Parts: sequence; C-alpha cells; structure tokens
Amino acid sequence: MIEQGVTIGGKPLKDHLEALDNYDAICYVREPARQTARLTEGDVRNLPRLVMQRSRPDIAGRYAFNGRTARLLMNLILIRGGYPPVAWRQMDRLDYVRSLQQWDEHS
Repeated sequence: MIEQGVTIGGKPLKDHLEALDNYDAICYVREPARQTARLTEGDVRNLPRLVMQRSRPDIAGRYAFNGRTARLLMNLILIRGGYPPVAWRQMDRLDYVRSLQQWDEHS
C-alpha cells in the first residue's frame, strides 16, 4: 500500500490512514536513531503526533496510553544500541498484551 500508493480493497479508510501514519513515524524514528545526541522532549512528542496525524488528528501529539508510540520509542532505543527493531505480528498481539499485563501485575 505504501510503495504502490493504492488502497487495499475492503479495508476501512481508518486502517489506511493508520498505516500511513505508522509509516511516517517509522521513517521519523530512523533519523534520531542514527544520531548520538540526547533525545529531546520534542523528539519524543513528535512520535504521538506522527502516529495519529491522519487517523486521529484530534489527539495527535498528546501523550496517551498509546502502544504504537511506546513501541516506536522502544525501537528507536534498540536501533541506537545497535540492535534490530522489533515488530509484532497481528496474530501475536494477544500474547503480547497478556505478557504486558502479567509484567504489570508482578511489578
């Protein structure tokens, strides 16, 4: 969808907008990940803005309980440390959420 510039039949517009937002955010993360300068609040605040700019402009830029923003920030930190980024498949989402809940209960 991103490379071809075409939508996927039968998918809601919201899904397409979220995909475009995520793509922009991932592209943004790559630049500060290559730098050695400390991240600023502006760098971090850009993530929720980018990840919601088309799909939810009413909340874009606000700190929230937004998992996409946290995962982007985590990947930025991993890349800076010389590690590959982590991606979750939709089919693994339930296991991912359960793991986070278990960690939260035991911390």
